[in-house]
Amino acid sequence: MNWSKQNSAEQIGNLTAASLEILVELISKENFRTKLGRENEIIHALNTILKQPLMNRNVETVFVIVRQNNSFIALDDGRSVFNYFDNIDVAKTLNNEEYQSVLDEYSKIHAKMTSTELTTSIVKNSGLFYVFVPLVPHGEYSGAVFLKFDQTLHL
Repeated sequence: MNWSKQNSAEQIGNLTAASLEILVELISKENFRTKLGRENEIIHALNTILKQPLMNRNVETVFVIVRQNNSFIALDDGRSVFNYFDNIDVAKTLNNEEYQSVLDEYSKIHAKMTSTELTTSIVKNSGLFYVFVPLVPHGEYSGAVFLKFDQTLHL
């Protein structure tokens, strides 16, 4: 695997996670929801943050992984992320086999990521790797931002 491509993917993941953390911290502020229209604004911003990495020619998939009811779920849209962090129960965004395989991979590294809070990259095959970036709003580990990075795309 090309180290510079992995580094690039991890940087994109770090920026995405940092942006999401800032918005998630806003969701929990009590007066935030009392302002008319602010909920829709934050959901729009969350959607933008989740879609922005896809503009990179090598990023195929982006979503947030969180724990709900003793299992991991994938959140790939702003409304689901908002609802989760506003303590509203959310369903899995999609019954997607690819998402389930990623959630299975994440379950294997979750304990280590929780204790170290370090980005983890997994090489799947030549040119394809998964990047898991810790999501730590308010300084508490909440899950991970996932990026599927394929360096063989659009060459």
